[in-house]
Amino acid sequence: EEALRRAVEEENKRKLTAEKLVEEQRLEQERSQRELMAKNIAEEEERKRRIAAENIAEEQRLEQERRQRELMETKIAEEEALRRAEEEEENKRRLAAEKLAEKQRLEQER
Repeated sequence: EEALRRAVEEENKRKLTAEKLVEEQRLEQERSQRELMAKNIAEEEERKRRIAAENIAEEQRLEQERRQRELMETKIAEEEALRRAEEEEENKRRLAAEKLAEKQRLEQER
């Protein structure tokens, strides 16, 4: 009877040890899964941050290009206006010179 009782106790100890081992393995697997999920979440957040930073940089680059285009367009428009004004002045001088030459020719003919 004592031997049977010890045998049952030993069997119970082995079962308990096996159950503890299974539970530890399950908990370790859950911990590993949580760590993997946390790592994946962190990587996804980092990827989103990187994409957001790239988008901001692209927007800034495009805005800078737009400003440079506007400055160039303004400069071209100013140069064009100056060129037209100079042409008008030149036309006025030429016309005045032609009128003066015509007037002098008429006076000489008299």
